Amino acid sequence: MTASGTPRWTPPLPREHGTWAWLLLPLLVGAGVAGRANPPVALLGMSVVFGFLARMPAEMAFRQPAHRRVQGGWAVLLGAVAAGGFITLLTYYERWWLLPLGMPVIVGPVVVVSSRALRFRWRDFGQLLVVASFAALAPAAHYAAVGSLQATGLSLWLLSALYGGSSVFYIRMLLNRRGPSGDSARPDRRLAVLVYHVALVALVALIILAGDAPPLVAVSFAPLLAKVIYRVLRPPDHLDVRKTGLFEASQAALFAILLVAAYKVG
Repeated sequence: MTASGTPRWTPPLPREHGTWAWLLLPLLVGAGVAGRANPPVALLGMSVVFGFLARMPAEMAFRQPAHRRVQGGWAVLLGAVAAGGFITLLTYYERWWLLPLGMPVIVGPVVVVSSRALRFRWRDFGQLLVVASFAALAPAAHYAAVGSLQATGLSLWLLSALYGGSSVFYIRMLLNRRGPSGDSARPDRRLAVLVYHVALVALVALIILAGDAPPLVAVSFAPLLAKVIYRVLRPPDHLDVRKTGLFEASQAALFAILLVAAYKVG
């Protein structure tokens, strides 16, 4: 809506900027490891982006009846583009396994939105659920690129989910410190961060030892672990949300590059 109170004639963009990293990282990782930038990958990316953009006007149309016509129109238009790309993938390119692979991507956010509507406040759990569901885009992108299901897709799902989960704990630790008292981050938040990352290291090691990922995959998590250890030991005195967001986006891009390189080198 504009300042004058009239409905806005441009689609509202999602406010959760960090969600873009959770959404695009698995897509880039899956396509990058497959080593193909073909039409099915482009169609999948288009469907995911337009589907995500359709969510905000759909919510506004549901919550604000006065703007239902405009925002509902945007939701239908963006959703139609997303659906058109996905149907083309299924029918023309015969990527039928995208149906079960895509279900978690839809179910996770729906569960979280429903829980909010029912006034349940499982914020951390909800974010972890969304991260895990969006990580399914890694095997989906890999499958769309190569045209067949491979065990590599499952390992990419797990690795992408582990990385995304780290950001949930890390950002919550930083935000917890950003209080009016200016005290250090509470011990329980730092402890949760440390416990999660110990589990992350153990799971990554198990994936590598099981032969489901090349040993160099461990290197892709090194910048993440260094960042977490540094901030646990030396919490920032002041949190700049914008700079933190940009830094997290650059870290996600670095992780994607290192992970794809690890699979390419083998």
